[in-house]
Amino acid sequence: MGPLGHFSLGLVAKPAVPKVPLGILLLATWIFDVLAIAFGLAGIEKGGSAGLPWSHGLFMSVIWSVLAALLTARIYRDHRAGVVVGLFGVQPLGAGLCFPSYPLLQLFLAFVAMELWTSVAI
Repeated sequence: MGPLGHFSLGLVAKPAVPKVPLGILLLATWIFDVLAIAFGLAGIEKGGSAGLPWSHGLFMSVIWSVLAALLTARIYRDHRAGVVVGLFGVQPLGAGLCFPSYPLLQLFLAFVAMELWTSVAI
């Protein structure tokens, strides 16, 4: 998903979690990419054909998402904020694994999923 897709999820989620600043929501949508850059600079991930197992791997994506959810819920004392931020990490996994060659379909599915998540969280 491109930058607009990431940022649009942060903007869509803002009404559901008014306690969380918009900048934090936008950062949460990019957390895997931020981790990939940090791990690359630290020499942990090489990228390329080796992939990005520590930042973008399926298992670690779930771990990072749970950690982000727990941290957000703790900082803002709002379980809804934790759920929404945690779901930012999980949402691209299904679309990316099921439809890797169809970015518009991924974006559509991300919007539908975010709409469902925010309506459930509210």
